[in-house]
Amino acid sequence: MIHWSLDSLRTPFLIALAAACAALQARGSEVEGLDDSLRLDQLQYIGTHNSYHIAPGDAIATLMLSSGYTIAEEWPARRLVEATDYSHPAISTQLKMGMRLFELDVHDDPEGGRFSDPAFLRLVMKAADRLPYGNGGMGDLRKPGFKVFHQPDWDFRSTNYLLTGCLQEIETWSNAHPGHLPIIIQIEAKDAESATVIGGQAGVTSRSFEADTWRRLEAAIKAVIPAKKIVTPDLIRGDRHSLREALAAKGWPTLAELKGKYLFLLLNKKDLTESYLRLDPLLHDRLFFVSLTPNHPSASWFRTPEPSFERLPYLIADGFLASTMVDQHTLAARKDDPTNRERAFRSGAQFLSTDFPVPDRRFSDYQVCFADGAYVRPNPMRLRK
Repeated sequence: MIHWSLDSLRTPFLIALAAACAALQARGSEVEGLDDSLRLDQLQYIGTHNSYHIAPGDAIATLMLSSGYTIAEEWPARRLVEATDYSHPAISTQLKMGMRLFELDVHDDPEGGRFSDPAFLRLVMKAADRLPYGNGGMGDLRKPGFKVFHQPDWDFRSTNYLLTGCLQEIETWSNAHPGHLPIIIQIEAKDAESATVIGGQAGVTSRSFEADTWRRLEAAIKAVIPAKKIVTPDLIRGDRHSLREALAAKGWPTLAELKGKYLFLLLNKKDLTESYLRLDPLLHDRLFFVSLTPNHPSASWFRTPEPSFERLPYLIADGFLASTMVDQHTLAARKDDPTNRERAFRSGAQFLSTDFPVPDRRFSDYQVCFADGAYVRPNPMRLRK
């Protein structure tokens, strides 16, 4: 049975979510009792997947289902609607809850307005029998700069459409809590894909990421986050030849060295990773840490979709950081299935991403947090000296 909500159901859910966030705020204002001598790889974070995401809404879901829209054979409308039916509170609220791990999908839009007329929204607003649909804040899509949302034209709703806006939310909180645990921001650059075509309406594609795009992206981040607060590959490498050599010799910095700082991880797969590395294979003067194979001289962390990846314990033992998904496509919440959650907790992976840091009771009581309600803890599988 498919579960996608009517707006009349979603509104009470978001009200309940806000109440849950408020209840967690005092407990999540900071994680106390963590030894400052713990290294970054000796922590375990829970954060949000697509941290900005708001579900597309009933009107778009109805149009997708009635039109039989699909983006690939394995992704028909029914599955797309189910997979994207989750919403997060504002990033500033997530910080108050205690989360220090975020994921932002970034689209290049230097002139502004490229994504400001979504094809599905255009059709919905013309439909005589359209359902109520809110699109507040979309004026930001007309402004120049990198945009934050999932997919053009149909899954475009976001708590903050501007990359600089998302970062400013975090930096404002950071300035008010200067001793906070290191904040991890995973960036996924969204490259060109086939344009949406629905009901004769053509959509847009995201721009490709080239050398100039990467430089502009780094500059946009550094325009909001002060350089002194960003832990870069250069800082970790020090006087060693490569990141691999430095981490093998010294390991990751301690909490005492990292409190109040940020690390930026590039979440992309091979093609875009290689595009970024062409700026400098050893990441000199670069901002992002890149997911790479263990034998690469700039390898420091890696992304695995599943925490059951068989090589995960060995790579973590060698000093790598690992990021993995706790749940995907809302399936665990619909089934109230904790299997992958418990596997992720035991895996030793340091960065665990979820769509359900609080329960969505339209589905079940499924939730991803540690036993004491916190979202950061010492990593039980990674307590080397």
